[in-house]
Amino acid sequence: MAAQPRVKKTPRQQAAGQAFAAGGRRAQAAKRAQSIKKTGKPPPLTRKQRQADLRNLARARMAAARKRAGGTAQTPKRRAAPAPDGTLVLPGSSWPMGCNDAAPTCAAVAVGCCLQAATGLAVTDAEILKLHKMAGGDNGATIESTLEAARAHWGVFGHGKMRLMSFFRADESLIIAGMVVGVTLGHQGHAVLATPGGMISWGREMAWDGEPEECWCLEWGV
Repeated sequence: MAAQPRVKKTPRQQAAGQAFAAGGRRAQAAKRAQSIKKTGKPPPLTRKQRQADLRNLARARMAAARKRAGGTAQTPKRRAAPAPDGTLVLPGSSWPMGCNDAAPTCAAVAVGCCLQAATGLAVTDAEILKLHKMAGGDNGATIESTLEAARAHWGVFGHGKMRLMSFFRADESLIIAGMVVGVTLGHQGHAVLATPGGMISWGREMAWDGEPEECWCLEWGV
């Protein structure tokens, strides 16, 4: 059978498609928030969603393996971007600020947001600050050292219900929702949680900003 010619979409069709996708993301976010408010847990994934997650993780692992095989040196970068002056957590936001309005805790905040997005378990500012200090101290911390601290010192996250089982670095060109991502904002390194429509940063969901430099897949379990 001959291949069908690809029809180029008009700007109006492209805008309609983007609006439809954005509406779907908003509906998913509302359903997730409602489930967490009612049961304390996000809604269970469908079989199709679980299969998609497994495929995405497999692609990320293969990309990471190819990068390691290439022998490219990867120098850890400290993430130390506090929130700009005047930044406030918006009313109704459930995402933690983690003292990132005053301290360079963004890597620990991103890990805390990842836990909340994946499991519905919220962490306190005190827990995030404790993780930050164990991972790097006053001048920021690398994402890798933060993840190592979260896995090794289990009094920080989990509430006895969930723990960081494993993590691995993936190719930053294959960022998917749920990854912890290191970006550059101006001259500073920052850490955020990737979402379907942008990123979680400084206690809120916002449009994507910054240049991705590294991304990490985290796997939570009991």
